[in-house]
Amino acid sequence: MKARPIIIISLLLAAIFIGAASQVVYAVYYTIQLTNGNEIKSDKYWEDGDMVRFYTKEGVVGIPKKLIGKIVTSTGTIDLQTQEQVLEAIKDEQQSEQSELPAAAEVNKNEERLNDIKDQIVVIESNLETLTKNRTLYTAQLEQYQQQKQKSEERVRALTSDRFVTAKDSKESIEFEQSKIKDFEDKIREAEEKIQRTDKMIEAQKRMRERLEGELARAQK
Repeated sequence: MKARPIIIISLLLAAIFIGAASQVVYAVYYTIQLTNGNEIKSDKYWEDGDMVRFYTKEGVVGIPKKLIGKIVTSTGTIDLQTQEQVLEAIKDEQQSEQSELPAAAEVNKNEERLNDIKDQIVVIESNLETLTKNRTLYTAQLEQYQQQKQKSEERVRALTSDRFVTAKDSKESIEFEQSKIKDFEDKIREAEEKIQRTDKMIEAQKRMRERLEGELARAQK
């Protein structure tokens, strides 16, 4: 009869031990040291992409790898932390990260703006190179048309004073040269207009380049 109380006491002790075991983990455990100086302890962890996941009293949670400084292996007993404790541990880190986000976003935005300005300047330099070549070409054409017109005018004067050419032949030749002169005049006018338009475009591109270079200088400060 005396054995029965002993059995009951043993069962109670076993129940207490089991209840305690549900909260306390023995043997190897890991200390997750955060970059903000706080620590989280768990009996198991694993990597999952950019996250490190581990056990808490309520189940598995994960935190970004970038919040972790290092993970240290220890032996002994630990009391698993709650999810609330984990959130509290990383709160300072999250606040620090959030405070850095606007600055980081501003840096990225400024870098994008710098690259955009540089790209625009490169395009303008290419445009100026093309426009300068075009202007050189138009100028050469203008000079050529002016010379050809001058030669036709000289031939007209020569035909007018040539006594050995019949009036009919002289008239036909003069009309032909005069038609050429008119054609050259049209080409000269067209070439001059092209040069004027090109000069305006070159000036506009230079003003734009000057403005962008000013923006680039201010953005780099």
